[in-house]
Amino acid sequence: MEQVTKGRVHFVINQYPKFGRGPYSIKSPPSTVTNSPFYWWFNFLRLNEDYKKTFEANGIGLCSEQYADFGDIYAVDFKEWWLKQGHARLFAEKPSSYTMKIAKNNSDLAEFNSDEALNVVIPLTWTRTDIERRFAELVLSKIDRANKGVNTDESTAKYKINGKWHCEAMATAHKIYLLRHENEQAVKAGTATKLAWADLAIRAKLNASKGLIEGKKGNVVSDERRTLTVMAIRHYKRAAAYIKAAATNSFPHL
Repeated sequence: MEQVTKGRVHFVINQYPKFGRGPYSIKSPPSTVTNSPFYWWFNFLRLNEDYKKTFEANGIGLCSEQYADFGDIYAVDFKEWWLKQGHARLFAEKPSSYTMKIAKNNSDLAEFNSDEALNVVIPLTWTRTDIERRFAELVLSKIDRANKGVNTDESTAKYKINGKWHCEAMATAHKIYLLRHENEQAVKAGTATKLAWADLAIRAKLNASKGLIEGKKGNVVSDERRTLTVMAIRHYKRAAAYIKAAATNSFPHL
């Protein structure tokens, strides 16, 4: 079968980034990009201190092997890194030994009893309905319906998507982590006071924070603030786990 993504590479999941046409906005990338775990892998790796130290040491450090593959992830945006620099191949599956085509000679045929491909004779005098029904019986019946593409557990990619993941959760965790870090830096610089976890959640505009105001406390909103505190801490811890996993060959790996 032909490889997906313009026939060049195949990914274990279909949520690979799709950039579309026109200019790419770093601040507001399209949902077809932000809904890809590969996008968040790149962004969480940017927050990994071990990778940053390895980069600053010209590839010497705890992330030296990954740095040799990923390179400088700070001077480029995700689209340039993924497409122009060709890093998409790091997450792609090994090419299939076969492609779907009309056999013209013996060299085009697959080995008989192969686990990867079938040789099928299709009578062109049959009706389309009969061909589709017979194709389903002979070919499609051999493909597990639950396995749409390659199972993640069987991925052959050098850098694999592994574990449960949800891009909206990754986006929220990323936002909470950045807000916390920015506030800590501002506190050190003496330009701000430390934000409570609930206020970080309000600033991040979590759904549960609707109608609440930063810094406003009291008996009426105490329960809501406690809920926001728990949520913000949970998202922050998830971000820390994502950052750690981003410097490995398996992500998000929670």
